Amino acid sequence: RLVEVLKRLGRFSEADAVLGPLSAALPDSPDVLRLEIDKQLRNRSVASAAAVAERLLDLRGDDAAWAGVTADLQLRAGNAAKAEQIARSALQQHPDSTTLIASVARAMIAQGHGDEAEALVKDFSTTRADGASHLLLAQVLMYLNKPTDAEHAIAAAIQHAPNDAVVYAAAADFWGARG
Repeated sequence: RLVEVLKRLGRFSEADAVLGPLSAALPDSPDVLRLEIDKQLRNRSVASAAAVAERLLDLRGDDAAWAGVTADLQLRAGNAAKAEQIARSALQQHPDSTTLIASVARAMIAQGHGDEAEALVKDFSTTRADGASHLLLAQVLMYLNKPTDAEHAIAAAIQHAPNDAVVYAAAADFWGARG
């Protein structure tokens, strides 16, 4: 708790000084590992944060959210193939996870496999048929410079989730960006 209080007060160097001995004393503590990830990211060391996230994922095992975070950190650290492997592995346990499909798709696109990422997300959005999966498809399509197809995905997201404010916010962002 002291580390969190010090961080909230903006006393990061003191928080880091307290975290060092904590990390040594409690190397397998999920709370300490999360604090270490935060420290590494504040210090702009994405590769170190990704390595710590992998340790945390090993401890947490079957956690889709942490698998997605770990994959995304690996991607940002320049390890797209490893990011894809982490996300795909977790996807076996959580086949309905939009977060993990997004992580796989981002990793595939980073490796130059945009068409395969599009096919993966299209299949997922057809199977799931919900607002979030169609928003993900729209994001992938926009990244692949397919704005007309992305419009259709946005429309499908609204159709599948007509009462979801997040869907409308994403649609507004989409239409605002298109002018």
